[in-house]
Amino acid sequence: MEEIKQPSLIDEQELMDINDDAVMSVPINGRDIKIGYIKPYTCERLTALLVKSDIKTSREIKTEFDGLKLMKENSKRLHQFAAYGILNNFFKIKLWHWIKWRWMYYIDEINYNDLMLLTSIIKKKVPLAQYMTAMG
Repeated sequence: MEEIKQPSLIDEQELMDINDDAVMSVPINGRDIKIGYIKPYTCERLTALLVKSDIKTSREIKTEFDGLKLMKENSKRLHQFAAYGILNNFFKIKLWHWIKWRWMYYIDEINYNDLMLLTSIIKKKVPLAQYMTAMG
């Protein structure tokens, strides 16, 4: 039988940061982007984006062109997701979301690894109770 190991101090600190809603800093393109507690309107917009995006699975890919089109669409959705998480305010989202995600997609050209790191941190910051309320 395998012995259960205690979590490391780094793992405990990460758990405490998530529980305490501490601001996490993500280095992207030489800048530090700070992600804090995700507010209810932002959570609602993130959920709507995921539900309405109609993300296709790899089983629906029949040709190479379909695969490239799928990658392009998913990349746009990830940039929109990241823009919602960065703005994280009703008025900022209403005024700036349309330009923020396009700026990140076309001009900043954030690489996929940084974008996935940012997306995973945003998902960690979504309060579970509000997420379940928004989904149901």
